[in-house]
Amino acid sequence: MIEFTQKFQNENGGFLHAISKKSALYIKDILRKHHSLIRLKIDLKKLDRTIVHTHPHLDEYFADLLFRSSLPEYKMGIDFMEMSVESQVYDSTCHAYWPNAAVMGIGATLKSKPNTMYLFDEHTNNGKSKEPSCSQLVADQIFKKYLPKSIRTVLKEVNEIDSAGGAHAQHIGNIMKTAHQIRFMFKKTRLQHQNIQNWIPDQWKKAMMDASITAIIYCLENNIELEKNFQYRGKLTRESMEHYFKYCPYREDALFNKSIQYMRATYSNQAPSFLKANLPLSKTIKQKLLLAQVCFALEVCWGKTISKAIMMNYWEVIYQGQAIFNQAIKELNPLTTIKKETILHCKFGSFQKQEIPLKSKTTKNVNLWLLYGEPTPMLSMGNKPLNYKMNQENDGYGFVFLNDLFSLKKAIFCGTKTPYNLWKKIVDHLCLNEPDCWHKTLTYKSDKYASFLINGNPSHRYVPQSNLEFKDFIAIVSKITSKEQYGNLFLRNNNMKLYPR
Repeated sequence: MIEFTQKFQNENGGFLHAISKKSALYIKDILRKHHSLIRLKIDLKKLDRTIVHTHPHLDEYFADLLFRSSLPEYKMGIDFMEMSVESQVYDSTCHAYWPNAAVMGIGATLKSKPNTMYLFDEHTNNGKSKEPSCSQLVADQIFKKYLPKSIRTVLKEVNEIDSAGGAHAQHIGNIMKTAHQIRFMFKKTRLQHQNIQNWIPDQWKKAMMDASITAIIYCLENNIELEKNFQYRGKLTRESMEHYFKYCPYREDALFNKSIQYMRATYSNQAPSFLKANLPLSKTIKQKLLLAQVCFALEVCWGKTISKAIMMNYWEVIYQGQAIFNQAIKELNPLTTIKKETILHCKFGSFQKQEIPLKSKTTKNVNLWLLYGEPTPMLSMGNKPLNYKMNQENDGYGFVFLNDLFSLKKAIFCGTKTPYNLWKKIVDHLCLNEPDCWHKTLTYKSDKYASFLINGNPSHRYVPQSNLEFKDFIAIVSKITSKEQYGNLFLRNNNMKLYPR
């Protein structure tokens, strides 16, 4: 077990900062033992912070942990910042903060790149990635070629999930994506409008991930089995979950029982997740960073008290995500039978549905669902309830188009059964007409498009807003599904309007 004393906490900024620093110190000890450390080629006196993009992913968290483990102890506590880029040409905030920082997961696509002490960003302007993750860039640039097996194992998982997707629903990388969007309950009162809720700070999320990743590495380093005996892992997970239910502030919520019923059904029996959660590229290798394995590893590595503290945060994220999902499904029920061009108004936003016949030689004749939403900030992970309805009631044929009027972002999601060739034509058309607006993501070392297309995100706020409206999207999909229109759809000239009217 890693020693983590009250004295160490007091001397290192309290629990959150101390747990992150202790995690970096432990990783550094492993690297030193295997002679993987090298002398950094920077002036450490000038290094003030590490910077990641707003709402970082698993690879940014691991990259930051690896980078800090290469620093001397007195530098491990430098600031950790999430940051958005407001201008691709010249962002004054980036030019002010980046020269004294190591920047991860952002910056490589900027036209005017600020000076940095290190830039670890795998992205390119054409949507492809030059490396599987920014964690790999850190490993390549600041360590010797050989890394300890325990760290290489986690790095492989981070790389595959970042480049190819496929993380299991119970993977902490996916749970953290929800954590960026839900607000924690800091004070519960009898009157709902007096409740105090807010997004958790950057350092709080980082401490959760640092402690969890380090715990998995601790088990791998000490040959503690993570994958077998899932009954015992399931028992620990159930105990941790029931501890949260006992003390959480939502027991009087209308959908509390339904939400915890789902959580119990999902997390109590760990056999399905342990058996099915393989890495997307290395098909036979099990994913290590599943919540139940993290729960076990936290207790082994840090002890019961710290394990409970970290796990309470994960359960808070999972509960709130499920509660919001349940509420959204209930509010969106009328969308199934809604008439053409009718708008459904509810507390989660305004929604519409359109159906377009799809006839194909290779696909059965079905109606594509086109679901459109203008969500309110209350709806976190807004594509999930809409995708769920499409999967359950239309076998996954169709698209979800979200237009976030609060953050000025748009996103389109492809249904699980929608033909890829149709999706590719839609993506190509939108990117051809508005190349500066839409960002398509390609699988690592592949030309195949991911199942989503985005116009703006929390990290890149300089992206111009697309002019695409729902009626435009309906017209585009209608034309592409009509064979007669394939020939002239992609022709663009001075007389052609951006979108059909």
